[in-house]
Amino acid sequence: MNKVSIIIPVYNQLKMTIDCLRGLLNTTEVETEIIVVNDGSEEPVSHAIKKMFPDVNVLTNEKNLGFAKTVNRGIYASRKYNYICLLNNDTILHNPRWLKIMIDNMEENNLDLTGPVGGEMDANWNYIGEVKSKEEPFQYIPGWCLLIKREVYDDIGPMSDKFGIGFWEDVLYSYIAKKEGFRLGITENTGVEHLYHKTFKAAGYDLAKEYKEKRKIFLDIINKKKFPEYLSWGYKFFQLNELTEAVRAEDFKKIDKLISEGVDIRCCDDWVFHYACLRGKIKLVRYLETKGVDISLLHKERRKSTLEWTKKYKQTEILDIIK
Repeated sequence: MNKVSIIIPVYNQLKMTIDCLRGLLNTTEVETEIIVVNDGSEEPVSHAIKKMFPDVNVLTNEKNLGFAKTVNRGIYASRKYNYICLLNNDTILHNPRWLKIMIDNMEENNLDLTGPVGGEMDANWNYIGEVKSKEEPFQYIPGWCLLIKREVYDDIGPMSDKFGIGFWEDVLYSYIAKKEGFRLGITENTGVEHLYHKTFKAAGYDLAKEYKEKRKIFLDIINKKKFPEYLSWGYKFFQLNELTEAVRAEDFKKIDKLISEGVDIRCCDDWVFHYACLRGKIKLVRYLETKGVDISLLHKERRKSTLEWTKKYKQTEILDIIK
């Protein structure tokens, strides 16, 4: 059975989130883990969901970080299932097979990313409209329901956090995925309904202004006028070096802060993890494990030397972890 990590970003809208989760729990034919990331809500979102849905993993941002950082945090905390699904809380799931339908479409048509709709743009990246037929041209898969193969995320990394509260990060993600050779496609007849911008409207955002500002950021990125690192191989956060130094210094407080801001510790230079094993830093090794770092999966060329040195210096507790 296919396994999917479902990430739901939430900012207020508790009732709508509860309705979404109730529908989600009816999903059939797919094994799922559900991760709700409370993005600094004023409403008691985390407390209510933990109480009503004890099997749902609830993460809480201390302040509102925006869509990208929030879903990235959820992905970092997820198990290594073979699919990742980003799902907005303003969706209604009319068909309990919605997820199985999308997975079947991906496997039958050799797709790497899919969703119920696509977004069509003109040659100048102006939004034309929504596309629901897989026969029609489109440029991106919207993030309100986006199914991604884990290998895509492992290759191009998390969504860019340069867009603040939201808008256009899904366009950029699709753009980069295409550049890296991944295939995008629409899945028809999923039964997923989107209520559109409920959270943004309730929070009082000027959607036209946000669209215009974020489009400019997107164009700056793809034209390499700004943030060219988002088109580089590996696609890592600009804070990654800072995180690496924090791990090396065993500054757990700083590591926690960077992770809360959306930095993926698993992208950290694996020489740091190698060093932790060699030096017998058992506290650091145990800590890294709690943050999702699989110490046993060091790069092959480093794994052999890690084992040899760990044995030589009799780091038996760490040897038990990595052997």
